[in-house]
Amino acid sequence: MDLASNAIVARAPVCLYPGGLAVDPEGAQVFAANTGCDALWVIDTVSNAVRHILPLPSAIALRGLAIGPTATMVTSTSTTLPEDTGFIPPDAATSRCEDVFLKNAARLSGVIFKCHLKAADAAFRALPFDEEGCESAAKSKYNGTNAKLFASGGCPLCAQSNAPGLRAQLESALDETNGLVYCAGSVPLP
Repeated sequence: MDLASNAIVARAPVCLYPGGLAVDPEGAQVFAANTGCDALWVIDTVSNAVRHILPLPSAIALRGLAIGPTATMVTSTSTTLPEDTGFIPPDAATSRCEDVFLKNAARLSGVIFKCHLKAADAAFRALPFDEEGCESAAKSKYNGTNAKLFASGGCPLCAQSNAPGLRAQLESALDETNGLVYCAGSVPLP
């Protein structure tokens, strides 16, 4: 949102009905909390990409969100969260759905890695390659596969709400790994 004009300039995929919003003091990140999905989204204000989805303790009554001068999150709880988050599925249908949802995310990750590999190989050979087109096709397939999964029933609303954020977070994280993998040389990847 442009604060001067109050116009919406971009949308970030977060769970429905966030219960708290806050902006860090530098304006670099927006934090959106939602107790319905038990998560806190950290959104980069330049790229509008979801940088992190952090779990919140289940069933807390979030009444707002405040960011201090050092961007410390303040909530009504002091619970220490486990490294591996998530919950045991309540029934067989939910378990099946969440398993397939995770497999779809793993396939998306694999295809995005292949897009990066093809882009780096093409750049090395001075050949054109549409990496964004490759990633866009992968994201479209992920969206379509998840749409069929969610339409089949048995999927929790939180999985459906989290699908766009998971896609964005995976893409962002995988894009950042390029520099870790392709670290030698002096010419940046296109």
